[in-house]
Amino acid sequence: MEPLSVIWDEAAFPLRLSPGDVHVWLASLELPLRALCHAESLLTSEELTRAGRFHFLRDQFRYIAAHAGLRVLSAGYLGIPPAEVRYAHNSHGKPFIADGHSDLRFNLSHSGSVALYAFAAGVDVGVDVEQIRVELADMQTARNTFAMDETACLLEMPAEKQAEAFFACWTRKEAYIKALGLGLSTPLDQFHVSINPGESVVHLRVDGKPAESERWCIRTFRPLQGYIACVCAEGRSCSFHFLQYSDPFLDRDRDESLRPIVIESEEGKHLNERSTGMETASRFKEMLQDEQG
Repeated sequence: MEPLSVIWDEAAFPLRLSPGDVHVWLASLELPLRALCHAESLLTSEELTRAGRFHFLRDQFRYIAAHAGLRVLSAGYLGIPPAEVRYAHNSHGKPFIADGHSDLRFNLSHSGSVALYAFAAGVDVGVDVEQIRVELADMQTARNTFAMDETACLLEMPAEKQAEAFFACWTRKEAYIKALGLGLSTPLDQFHVSINPGESVVHLRVDGKPAESERWCIRTFRPLQGYIACVCAEGRSCSFHFLQYSDPFLDRDRDESLRPIVIESEEGKHLNERSTGMETASRFKEMLQDEQG
């Protein structure tokens, strides 16, 4: 098996985390319509409003699917219904469980049609996934964002490997700052990560903080063909477990007629005006009625 490959296992609810465990979940954001309706019913009005801020209907659906999945998984660890999970945010916008008692830590990332969730008990965790798109692997962005030695290594690579290396570096940096929970207040050029996209174990160096590299476990992996991802967790003896998420609603109510909704890209079908969260919900209902005849 090549270094970045992982095997996605299944897990049964209720979910349990042992000390040192980091659970990384893979989910598809292309859900059947009835599953999307169920996902929408789990979200708060604030979350639906955020979904409605996306210009394209495809992105609204993916936001709803991703955040409903976060609620279902969080609830699985907490032992409560998904709709009862309450989140709060720190001063930099990182979410956490609002009850003040749980030691559950988590992070969410999504790109294209894929979402990744990372969960740990009592230690900070961050995850990032990116779809590898050659047109977005811009060397000027690298010069403006990455540390000088990272950019130099990137420019020395063969042209056909630069896009993957660019996104490997990007996801490693994003996973680290998301684990820190400090947002963009941590400049991306003030710390350094190994840039070789084929390395699964990532080496970290932080300017002025020589002990910081010993504080974290950082792992790069390839969740699906065409994507690259990284997970970062506090501690030096982390045990990463890679798990496949499937919507429990579909598992309970399996119907062969269900099919994923695929919304075309910006070049195809899209909304010409923005929709509110409530408009998104009403579109679900209209589409479901049309499908059921």
